[in-house]
Amino acid sequence: KHCQLERQTLLFSATMPKLLLQFSRAGLRDPQLIRLDTDVKMSDDLRIGFFNVRSNEKIAAFLYIIRKIIPKNQLSIIFTATKHHSEFLHGLLTHIGVTSTMIYGSMDQDARNFNLKSFRLGEINYLIVTDIAARGLDIPL
Repeated sequence: KHCQLERQTLLFSATMPKLLLQFSRAGLRDPQLIRLDTDVKMSDDLRIGFFNVRSNEKIAAFLYIIRKIIPKNQLSIIFTATKHHSEFLHGLLTHIGVTSTMIYGSMDQDARNFNLKSFRLGEINYLIVTDIAARGLDIPL
């Protein structure tokens, strides 16, 4: 009501869920969708693994993967549900003599940057992350 009829409205979103797409079509005149992720592809050097194990075998399977499957000099990101899970896995890795670092939501930005830099430089091979990684981490391969 208070906006001029001739105006440009811009809507930016990192994701485009159905509800937001419906809103933009209903509330905006002649909306144009510009996607920035269409030309982005995963690096051929990136490998993703998924293991389905019983709940009571998770820790043993995790340790087996760390010790026997992942090469010693390979950088790996481990995703966890919570900060507490991250701390648990970090402690477990430390206990078996494997260096790791963590990034989680309540960690201050300087600590995040320091830990990410250590991982990027290959000083630490395992980066344990929570939902913070969903916001994006810049780690050149």
